[in-house]
Amino acid sequence: MKLKCKMQVINLYQCDPGFCTGMRVLSCQYLLYVHSGKGAYQIGDTIYQASMGDIFYCPAGKGNMILADTKEPFLLSGIEFCCDHVKIEKHLLPVGNILFDPFLISVIREMIHEYTYGMTDSEWVCDQLLTTLILRLMRIFQNEEFKRESIVSTILEYIHSHWNQEIPHSELSRKFSYHKNSINRLLISATGMPLKQYQIDLRIKKACTLLAYSEKTIEEIAELCGYSSDTYFCRQFKEKVGITPSEFRRKRL
Repeated sequence: MKLKCKMQVINLYQCDPGFCTGMRVLSCQYLLYVHSGKGAYQIGDTIYQASMGDIFYCPAGKGNMILADTKEPFLLSGIEFCCDHVKIEKHLLPVGNILFDPFLISVIREMIHEYTYGMTDSEWVCDQLLTTLILRLMRIFQNEEFKRESIVSTILEYIHSHWNQEIPHSELSRKFSYHKNSINRLLISATGMPLKQYQIDLRIKKACTLLAYSEKTIEEIAELCGYSSDTYFCRQFKEKVGITPSEFRRKRL
């Protein structure tokens, strides 16, 4: 594949605690690399949890937003670029982790160095390094095992970002282009639970946290966790935990 990339900007940015860009739309394609820290990165309607080693790809013209953690804010590099002729969005996943590949990390660091100091032929060097980075990412992302793990991670991120909503198989199938049976197989392999049970487990865990560390009423917690009936919430809580929400809260006092 003949690929020629042109770098527009690369930065090295230490985010303040709780830093948020707000939703923005860039005219260039965009890579976001997390050197350290944690938080979230939103591409379109999907929110991804982000941590050290994660690299994200956002196509040109698509909304995206960075949100840094309040205690461990990001150290980030954003790379704005364009590519001639080849539509690389067909070959790149929205997110992957490259901590296992020191070569790619060194390429990013070298691009930062060249761009920052602007030495002779730095523009040409950055373009060649960027092209190498993109080609290497495309090769990694096309690996079936890597794609499978990345898809599972993306699905779980989506479920967690909508933890208080009922997400049907049809929604995940439409969003991730996987048959519902395939999604269930992936989830069972990763978590030991099918979709419905995983969502219930996630809600109950959130409810336990609210019962233990907030003063909200059981009715308020039921509503926050997406239950239309606090009676049904109490019954499902007892089935999962073995005691009622009231008993759970008393034991935590």
